[in-house]
Amino acid sequence: MSPKKVGIITFHDSRNYGAVLQAYALQKKVSEYFPNTELINYQNPEIEKDLKLWNYSGGIKGLLKAALSFVFRFRKKIAFDSFLNKYIPMSPSVNSGNIKRFSLKYDIVITGSDQVWNTVLTKDDMQYFLPFCSSKHYRMAYAASFGDKKISLSDDVKKEISKFSLITLREDDMLEEVRDAAQCPVGIACDPSFLLKRSEWRKLCSKRLLKSKYVFLFMIDDSAELRKYAERYAKKNGLKLVSNKNDINFFLHSSPMDFLSWILNAECIITNSFHGTVFSIIFHKKFVSHLRNTKGVPKQRIINLLEQFRLSHRNTDNAQLNMNQEEDWKYADEKIMQLKSRSWKQMKEKFDEIIGESNAR
Repeated sequence: MSPKKVGIITFHDSRNYGAVLQAYALQKKVSEYFPNTELINYQNPEIEKDLKLWNYSGGIKGLLKAALSFVFRFRKKIAFDSFLNKYIPMSPSVNSGNIKRFSLKYDIVITGSDQVWNTVLTKDDMQYFLPFCSSKHYRMAYAASFGDKKISLSDDVKKEISKFSLITLREDDMLEEVRDAAQCPVGIACDPSFLLKRSEWRKLCSKRLLKSKYVFLFMIDDSAELRKYAERYAKKNGLKLVSNKNDINFFLHSSPMDFLSWILNAECIITNSFHGTVFSIIFHKKFVSHLRNTKGVPKQRIINLLEQFRLSHRNTDNAQLNMNQEEDWKYADEKIMQLKSRSWKQMKEKFDEIIGESNAR
């Protein structure tokens, strides 16, 4: 282990289960080599807008909806803050004005994972391309994602990418464009969620939250089509339906640890979420994924994920799907090990190189 200090910048404070859990996984994995690893507590202004506790659109109905939403958002904020404070070492809060000065404490700065390079999502926030780093920093990207769309890189982005020591992307859509701009190795890496063992995730789970058998409906974007699909499945199989959008059970238990428990203990998961699909695979659960957003646009990340694990048949458009069929989880586990080994090999080699350079001085 090395005394070097590492800062990770990602979407840790978005109150999004996948974002927080991938941040947890990456920090935990990096800290195996560098114990002084923490998240840089930077919040993207655009993402912050969606975290407002009070959203009132007018009228009596709007007031009631805003009040109910406030209570849920407030409870969720407490649950997520508690998780971050307990499980993830984090820096004091920083902003675009002081992050350059603050980052001088680090030797290595890592951006990723998640859609940190999706400039539409971040409203062109360049901080995730590490412009605040100095020449003394090792700049690295782990499984950085541009989102589902292929884009043209701006000159500013190309300039920052050219300063990195190592870049891995989560998808291969932008691989060639990034390689053209970079002056370092560029590869593909799996989502950090796959870096931890199933036993480590199970240990993080809350205890079982509902005695009766249930199907867990987990939606990122609220889909009437998917809700009806879940209702039909639950009714046909005599299961209670627990939804993250409108169920009192989820309302009362909505921490990141609870999210893992809802998946682990469900009879089946129905989801349109990338990380809902990821953890269904990790926990060997019966599941089905919805492959389009509410505008009908394909969710390429989920499509690619299912293809990787030979689980493409587990989608809501497959009328022939037998939800109860057994899957080749041995193959899935072997695939996770391959992805993990390949992905972390690139990081480990760079870490060993950095440690070697430090010892040679």
